[in-house]
Amino acid sequence: MSKEWIKAITIFIKNGTACMAQTINGDEYSKASVIIHYAFFFVISITIALFLGQGFSPEFLDYLKDVFAIFVGFFITSVTFIFDKLDTRNIPTEKEQDMLPAEKRLTSIDRIKIKHERNYTKRFFYAIGMNILLAIVVLLLIVPNIIWPYSFNIDIYSYRFTSEVSHTSIVLFIKNLLLFTYRVAVIYGVVKVFFYSIYMITSLLQVLIIKKNLS
Repeated sequence: MSKEWIKAITIFIKNGTACMAQTINGDEYSKASVIIHYAFFFVISITIALFLGQGFSPEFLDYLKDVFAIFVGFFITSVTFIFDKLDTRNIPTEKEQDMLPAEKRLTSIDRIKIKHERNYTKRFFYAIGMNILLAIVVLLLIVPNIIWPYSFNIDIYSYRFTSEVSHTSIVLFIKNLLLFTYRVAVIYGVVKVFFYSIYMITSLLQVLIIKKNLS
């Protein structure tokens, strides 16, 4: 059961990442664009983490916990109500087109619109799914910080580099490095959730716009 569950999540993340690495025409973005995309969010996360010398305040964690719990419930509800209402049909093949009456055959413009609608719909569902997964991961990450605040809310700027290398200094360096990495991971998850939220909403709006133009 656990293997199938992990496999399903892995496949979903892989397909979702591939879907959002493509243009609306289905062409893949350049590797440089993809690298810049991830680098942009990592730079933002690291920059914010550098300003959080003492870690996350209890008020911020409570706010984050409540907002993300609402997000998860809202996203799951959205998928339930919208899943069967969006069109994910494929463009008919040439053989299927030939079998249709002349008045029902798609023009080149209609084919492009259907392709765009399908791709925007795929983006919407993958974005909302990635949002749910990321929101849950962030909630799990902040649980230890809530339970053991004194172990996580350590001011990393109260320590200084020293030329004397000892067992204690090495342990403290590794501890602070892990703590900083933890904060970057939480912030990265938060930033990506809001990014996917915007991505999801804009994709849904594009689907509705295309539908209106097709009617």
